[in-house]
Amino acid sequence: MLDSSLTLHMRLTHGCNADCGYCSSGGFGIRQVMSVPEFKKSIQFVKSWIEKRALSPTIINIEYVGGEITLVRSDDLSAMVYYARQFFGQIGIKVVDGAQSNLLSSQEKVSHLHDLFEGRVGTSVDDYTGQRLLAGSSKKYNDTLHKNVRFIESKYKTKVPAVYVIDGESHQYAREQAVKWMSSGRNLTVRAAFSGKSKIKEVSNEDLVSAFIDVFDSWFLVSNVILEPFYSLIKKLDLPMSECDSYCNFQNNCSVKSLNIDPNGDVYVCQEMADTKRYPLGNAIKNETNELNWQSVHLRPRKLESDCFKCPHYKICQGGCMSETLSSGGDIYDKTPYCKSWMTIFDHIKSRFEENPKKSAEWLKKISN
Repeated sequence: MLDSSLTLHMRLTHGCNADCGYCSSGGFGIRQVMSVPEFKKSIQFVKSWIEKRALSPTIINIEYVGGEITLVRSDDLSAMVYYARQFFGQIGIKVVDGAQSNLLSSQEKVSHLHDLFEGRVGTSVDDYTGQRLLAGSSKKYNDTLHKNVRFIESKYKTKVPAVYVIDGESHQYAREQAVKWMSSGRNLTVRAAFSGKSKIKEVSNEDLVSAFIDVFDSWFLVSNVILEPFYSLIKKLDLPMSECDSYCNFQNNCSVKSLNIDPNGDVYVCQEMADTKRYPLGNAIKNETNELNWQSVHLRPRKLESDCFKCPHYKICQGGCMSETLSSGGDIYDKTPYCKSWMTIFDHIKSRFEENPKKSAEWLKKISN
């Protein structure tokens, strides 16, 4: 029997010490930081949320994010993390937590973050486009990031995973960036840029397909690291649907699998919905819920476009990301605007897997261990 899980994003601040062109969370113009008492109220709200929905997760995956998480006082962050672990532990729910940081802080702050989460800290990388700025300089950003990555990996003998965001500029460097990062033994996640508070350079469907296939081919049967979303997607080809893990962007049951709580307590199903202020679900600090919006989101698995259920890739895709759909002007029950792109990508993944199913399965099992 698989453990059931809930993913909880705790966005403790919108403040950031950098400026990235494709950041969907940028442009808020506020530096509010959630306080420890507000955090405790938010965690208590999650418990009541679970009970109200008659959910029974055995695991809560808590991702601590910003803005930039290192702008939260270290003592406050520790108090929050320890409180959540103890609170959920007392009601029999295992906490698996981690943090996402740009790592543009002092080595003392970076060490604290690493120690607090026992190495479960990720970052983002973009060595080629110059879209990420620290004090107005992309060179300063990348120099500081890589200096701290080397510091962590040298001190703790571990590897730092990263996210690479694909937009209208970065798509052309996707394979090069992926190979560079993974060749050092680091896990990587690639994803299309979300349109939130910041204007982004949109990536065309053709360029998205090309970038994702190039990155996939640079990894499949070659690398010994985990590359998302492909690792999760390819596992679905090798498992019955009942055993498949869900993966953000490719799940339609977000209403019972995911929550995001913003610094002011506002609740959404995910960060992307929070960035665009679509379908707010209430406020954790004020202990308020918006049942109408939750019911609308909850109906998505049943009210998806009918052709989704006939699609040979439904097991993998499940209609795609509803935030992408809404950002493109669609309805909450429409399929992803990247439908044709993902179909091409899924066809490619499936064909590569089926070239040698035994070898593919053995390789998948090896990198899973």
